[in-house]
Amino acid sequence: MNDDSTTPGSGTNPPSGAPDPAVTPPPSPAVPRSSAPHPAPPQGVPPYAAAQYAAPPQYATPPQYATPPQYAAPPQYATPPQHAAPPQHPSSQPGPPPYGSGPNSGPHHPAGGQVPPGYPQQPPQAPRRPDPRPKTIAIIALVAAAVGLVMAVIPFVVWFSGLLLLAGLVLSLIALISRKQGGTGFAIGALATSVVGGLLAVVMGIVTVFSLGGMFAAEDGMSSESSPAPFIEESEEGSGAIGGAVELEVTEIAFAPDEYDPSAWWYVVVMENPSSDHVYDFAPIELDALDADGAVIESRTDYARILPGKIALSGIFFDVGEREVDTVEVRLPGVDEASPVPAEEVGEFVFEDIQATAGTNSTAVRGTVRTTFDVVPEAFEITIVARDADGTILGADWNYITEVPADGSPVPFEGRFFQVMPDDAEYEVYAYR
Repeated sequence: MNDDSTTPGSGTNPPSGAPDPAVTPPPSPAVPRSSAPHPAPPQGVPPYAAAQYAAPPQYATPPQYATPPQYAAPPQYATPPQHAAPPQHPSSQPGPPPYGSGPNSGPHHPAGGQVPPGYPQQPPQAPRRPDPRPKTIAIIALVAAAVGLVMAVIPFVVWFSGLLLLAGLVLSLIALISRKQGGTGFAIGALATSVVGGLLAVVMGIVTVFSLGGMFAAEDGMSSESSPAPFIEESEEGSGAIGGAVELEVTEIAFAPDEYDPSAWWYVVVMENPSSDHVYDFAPIELDALDADGAVIESRTDYARILPGKIALSGIFFDVGEREVDTVEVRLPGVDEASPVPAEEVGEFVFEDIQATAGTNSTAVRGTVRTTFDVVPEAFEITIVARDADGTILGADWNYITEVPADGSPVPFEGRFFQVMPDDAEYEVYAYR
């Protein structure tokens, strides 16, 4: 072993500049190496227990350093003088806070702080409540104005749109003026729609009037180009005839209560047009059912194109009730309503092979019809009159014929009486257009 080695635990201070033993770990003690082999462990001792190591070296205690010197406290400077705040104008002096306001009750600045006292206070915004007032008038006004606006754009219907537009205008003004009515938005919409619809109705009305004027002018031009109507003059004074027209005549009237409903009465009127070249086009035939005192029970008006010859009209008075019909008065069109017809439109209907078949509760009448017209009518109505053996009218039925061939071929027809007719009853068929 080297004699210069420092014995551990001798207390000698480390040389100047040497690392602090407390920070830098001490170097491992030098252990002499020997090339001699280690003695073998005794019998019964494990190999790892045979070697005996020396105790770790004891290091010297670190040196004690002197306490660092104490520095004096920094000098205290004087507090700077406090300057008084500049005086404020009297108008900018804030008044006392209102009752109930506290330091945190005022409105706040948008950045998050409170509004200074000198700024105006914003009142809190109350939530908007729904209007409890009724809106019925405003809604009705809007609907009326909308329908009137639609009608205003339709020709010939535009004349009826003014009533709805006026109603919408008046109701909208009521809804806007009255404090008891709500629906201001509906009322404003109805007012605007009524005004627009009124202006449009005026324009469309003017256009429609001009359109009608053009149509009438065109018809007048066509009629002036056609052949003039023949001059009609009265042939004989008091004869009841004008030119070739002759007054209509009522030849027979029959009426009776219905078999199944006594409160309804049927009637049959047979009339004749003596003229051979004049017709009564869509002429009104007025009938009055009178009681025994001459009071009118019920009135009816039928329309027919009365051709030359005989025709028969039939119908029902439905509202007679418990009263009885004593008389039926008929008012026919005057001779001045007759009009001449071209020769090719004059003819007659021919009814043939008329047969009746009685059932349990009714009687069916069948036959054929043909015409002698050069111009065949498109459709016409027939009246079947039933008479007993004495010629008294028992009742009537009617039906429509929609098509008859132009070559004179017969077509079948049929009618039905809802009562059983006598076996010897006779049937007459009349036609009119």
